[in-house]
Amino acid sequence: MSTHKAVTVLPGRADDVFAYLADVTRLSAHLPMVRSATRTAGEEAVLRIHVGGVPSSLGVCVRAQSERRRLSWGTVDESFRGEVHVAAPRPGHCRDVSVVTITLETAGVEADRHTEEALDRTLDRVTGALSGALRDGGPRSWRRWS
Repeated sequence: MSTHKAVTVLPGRADDVFAYLADVTRLSAHLPMVRSATRTAGEEAVLRIHVGGVPSSLGVCVRAQSERRRLSWGTVDESFRGEVHVAAPRPGHCRDVSVVTITLETAGVEADRHTEEALDRTLDRVTGALSGALRDGGPRSWRRWS
Protein backbone atom coordinates (compact mmCIF):
# COMPACT_ATOMS: atom_id res chain seq x y z
CA MET A 1 0.00 0.00 0.00
CA SER A 2 1.40 3.39 -1.01
CA THR A 3 0.44 6.66 0.63
CA HIS A 4 0.04 9.89 -1.33
CA LYS A 5 -0.53 13.15 0.54
CA ALA A 6 -1.12 16.77 -0.39
CA VAL A 7 -1.78 19.85 1.71
CA THR A 8 -3.28 23.17 0.65
CA VAL A 9 -4.80 26.29 2.20
CA LEU A 10 -8.34 27.16 1.10
CA PRO A 11 -10.57 30.17 1.72
CA GLY A 12 -13.30 29.71 4.31
CA ARG A 13 -13.64 28.76 7.95
CA ALA A 14 -12.73 25.15 8.77
CA ASP A 15 -16.26 24.07 9.80
CA ASP A 16 -17.76 25.52 6.62
CA VAL A 17 -15.09 23.99 4.36
CA PHE A 18 -15.59 20.61 6.00
CA ALA A 19 -19.38 20.82 5.60
CA TYR A 20 -18.88 21.33 1.87
CA LEU A 21 -16.24 18.63 1.40
CA ALA A 22 -18.06 16.06 3.59
CA ASP A 23 -21.04 15.73 1.24
CA VAL A 24 -20.39 12.36 -0.45
CA THR A 25 -22.40 13.38 -3.51
CA ARG A 26 -19.78 16.06 -4.21
CA LEU A 27 -16.85 13.61 -4.36
CA SER A 28 -16.99 13.63 -8.15
CA ALA A 29 -16.37 17.39 -8.09
CA HIS A 30 -13.17 16.85 -6.10
CA LEU A 31 -11.70 13.51 -7.10
CA PRO A 32 -10.93 13.29 -10.83
CA MET A 33 -11.20 9.50 -10.90
CA VAL A 34 -14.74 9.59 -9.42
CA ARG A 35 -17.48 10.06 -12.03
CA SER A 36 -20.37 9.83 -9.55
CA ALA A 37 -20.97 9.02 -5.90
CA THR A 38 -24.23 7.74 -4.49
CA ARG A 39 -24.93 7.18 -0.83
CA THR A 40 -26.72 3.84 -0.47
CA ALA A 41 -27.27 3.20 3.25
CA GLY A 42 -25.67 4.35 6.47
CA GLU A 43 -21.96 4.79 5.80
CA GLU A 44 -22.06 2.89 2.51
CA ALA A 45 -21.78 4.47 -0.92
CA VAL A 46 -21.11 3.44 -4.50
CA LEU A 47 -18.46 5.29 -6.46
CA ARG A 48 -18.35 5.09 -10.25
CA ILE A 49 -14.72 5.61 -11.13
CA HIS A 50 -12.27 5.68 -14.04
CA VAL A 51 -8.70 4.63 -13.35
CA GLY A 52 -6.36 4.63 -16.31
CA GLY A 53 -9.35 5.11 -18.61
CA VAL A 54 -11.07 1.96 -17.34
CA PRO A 55 -14.58 2.45 -15.85
CA SER A 56 -15.48 0.58 -12.69
CA SER A 57 -17.75 0.70 -9.65
CA LEU A 58 -16.55 0.53 -6.07
CA GLY A 59 -18.55 -0.18 -2.98
CA VAL A 60 -17.03 1.97 -0.26
CA CYS A 61 -17.56 2.89 3.33
CA VAL A 62 -17.63 6.67 3.83
CA ARG A 63 -17.34 8.04 7.35
CA ALA A 64 -17.69 11.71 8.28
CA GLN A 65 -16.41 12.75 11.70
CA SER A 66 -17.72 16.30 12.03
CA GLU A 67 -16.14 16.96 15.42
CA ARG A 68 -12.68 16.13 13.99
CA ARG A 69 -13.48 17.58 10.52
CA ARG A 70 -12.35 14.31 8.94
CA LEU A 71 -13.94 12.45 6.01
CA SER A 72 -12.57 8.99 5.25
CA TRP A 73 -13.51 6.37 2.71
CA GLY A 74 -12.25 2.98 1.61
CA THR A 75 -13.06 -0.23 -0.22
CA VAL A 76 -13.82 -3.42 1.65
CA ASP A 77 -10.65 -5.08 0.31
CA GLU A 78 -8.64 -1.96 1.31
CA SER A 79 -7.13 -1.61 -2.18
CA PHE A 80 -8.16 2.04 -2.14
CA ARG A 81 -8.81 4.40 0.73
CA GLY A 82 -8.57 8.07 1.37
CA GLU A 83 -9.14 10.84 3.80
CA VAL A 84 -9.74 14.57 3.83
CA HIS A 85 -8.93 16.47 6.99
CA VAL A 86 -9.80 20.15 7.42
CA ALA A 87 -8.01 22.12 10.13
CA ALA A 88 -8.32 25.65 11.37
CA PRO A 89 -5.13 27.70 11.15
CA ARG A 90 -2.95 28.11 14.21
CA PRO A 91 -3.87 30.90 16.63
CA GLY A 92 -2.71 34.27 15.38
CA HIS A 93 -3.30 33.39 11.71
CA CYS A 94 -6.19 34.40 9.47
CA ARG A 95 -9.41 32.77 10.71
CA ASP A 96 -11.06 32.78 7.28
CA VAL A 97 -8.85 30.08 5.77
CA SER A 98 -8.57 26.33 6.29
CA VAL A 99 -5.71 23.88 5.97
CA VAL A 100 -6.89 20.88 3.94
CA THR A 101 -4.92 17.63 3.88
CA ILE A 102 -5.86 14.96 1.36
CA THR A 103 -4.42 11.48 1.78
CA LEU A 104 -4.93 8.64 -0.72
CA GLU A 105 -3.68 5.09 -0.25
CA THR A 106 -3.49 2.63 -3.13
CA ALA A 107 -2.19 -0.85 -3.87
CA GLY A 108 -0.25 -1.58 -7.05
CA VAL A 109 2.26 0.29 -9.20
CA GLU A 110 -0.25 1.27 -11.91
CA ALA A 111 -2.69 2.59 -9.33
CA ASP A 112 0.13 4.54 -7.66
CA ARG A 113 1.07 6.36 -10.89
CA HIS A 114 -2.54 7.34 -11.57
CA THR A 115 -3.06 8.34 -7.94
CA GLU A 116 -0.17 10.83 -8.00
CA GLU A 117 -1.63 12.46 -11.11
CA ALA A 118 -5.13 12.43 -9.62
CA LEU A 119 -3.95 13.98 -6.36
CA ASP A 120 -2.50 16.98 -8.20
CA ARG A 121 -5.76 17.43 -10.11
CA THR A 122 -7.76 16.92 -6.90
CA LEU A 123 -6.18 19.95 -5.24
CA ASP A 124 -6.98 22.09 -8.28
CA ARG A 125 -10.57 20.82 -8.40
CA VAL A 126 -11.18 21.27 -4.66
CA THR A 127 -9.88 24.83 -4.83
CA GLY A 128 -12.01 25.64 -7.88
CA ALA A 129 -15.16 23.97 -6.55
CA LEU A 130 -14.90 25.62 -3.16
CA SER A 131 -14.22 29.05 -4.68
CA GLY A 132 -17.28 28.63 -6.91
CA ALA A 133 -19.42 27.48 -3.98
CA LEU A 134 -18.38 30.52 -1.95
CA ARG A 135 -19.42 32.79 -4.85
CA ASP A 136 -22.76 30.93 -5.13
CA GLY A 137 -23.93 31.52 -1.57
CA GLY A 138 -21.43 29.84 0.68
CA PRO A 139 -22.15 27.80 3.79
CA ARG A 140 -25.89 28.50 4.03
CA SER A 141 -26.46 26.66 0.74
CA TRP A 142 -24.40 23.56 1.65
CA ARG A 143 -25.83 20.31 2.94
CA ARG A 144 -23.96 18.45 5.64
CA TRP A 145 -23.54 14.68 5.21
CA SER A 146 -22.61 12.95 8.43
